[in-house]
Amino acid sequence: MQSAAPDRIPGPLLFSLPMPAHMHGVKEMFVALLRPEGSRTVQHMFHRTLCSLVSEGLKSDHVPESVPKSVLVEFIAGGFMAMARWWVTEAPEKSINEIHELFMNLVIPLFSRKK
Repeated sequence: MQSAAPDRIPGPLLFSLPMPAHMHGVKEMFVALLRPEGSRTVQHMFHRTLCSLVSEGLKSDHVPESVPKSVLVEFIAGGFMAMARWWVTEAPEKSINEIHELFMNLVIPLFSRKK
């Protein structure tokens, strides 16, 4: 799998490499947080933080006209949360770079679609 070069990562996805690195650094906390029985309040706060990061980097030329910006923000943040949950519960052997590449391969096509 080939991920996007760092200078080619769309602004709303810039969190996608440093966030897994941070998660790996405090792995035990994130494992507890992202498991289904983890704190819903903390999961909600993490989701809102991701939404803020995505929204801050999202320019109008990133969003197809047929998609409300808020839907795209929620979709990217929710997708990252689902992938992170999968990482800590199903594939903890995956490296930070593998997780980043997986996420890029899933979401980069969203930004190459025509408006």
